[in-house]
Amino acid sequence: MAPIASQFNRRNPQILLGGAHQPTLLRYLDGWPRRQGGPHAFLIQFIETHDALERFSNDQFDLAVIQAPTAERAEAVI
Repeated sequence: MAPIASQFNRRNPQILLGGAHQPTLLRYLDGWPRRQGGPHAFLIQFIETHDALERFSNDQFDLAVIQAPTAERAEAVI
């Protein structure tokens, strides 16, 4: 996981979190908007590890963090 290097383009960025590490990712994001020059409200959507991503449009989220898929599911996720 790389650090978030730049500010989001939208005032209320949409974030997709998937997999078993969602609580850790939330702790990482906690306080981040205040550190980046202004208040933001994250619009966060959670999915389970094996949920299908096809229901989401290509540009629906500003940031998506998805747990690494198994080799069998890699093509569908990536």
